[in-house]
Amino acid sequence: IASKPRGCDLVRMKVVDVMASGQIKERGSVLQSKTEKPVRFEISEGTRTSVTKSMEDPMMAGSEYLWPGRFHEWLHTSTRQYARIVRAVQLLLQHTKMDNTAQYLGVELEDALAISEAIEI
Repeated sequence: IASKPRGCDLVRMKVVDVMASGQIKERGSVLQSKTEKPVRFEISEGTRTSVTKSMEDPMMAGSEYLWPGRFHEWLHTSTRQYARIVRAVQLLLQHTKMDNTAQYLGVELEDALAISEAIEI
């Protein structure tokens, strides 16, 4: 999602943050964990289409989180897994600078760097 939420807030997003009455919203809002202030963000048409398709996945059945964890003890995807995905995208797009990838993904550079520095790949 090209958005303003930090990575730690992004992985904790719930389905209700982006969906209402069975439709993906054009705008969402989450409470930022760092500032405890709401952060509003746009959800592009392409992203709405992708999220709608992902909601049809059997793994999503009964999940309150937009990105459920791989194991039952994890309710949502971890920030570590999120960082791995960002790193994989960086490699696939052949970006040499993290800020290019961060801009492409719509994440804050400081968040992408903090997450990438906190893990070993």
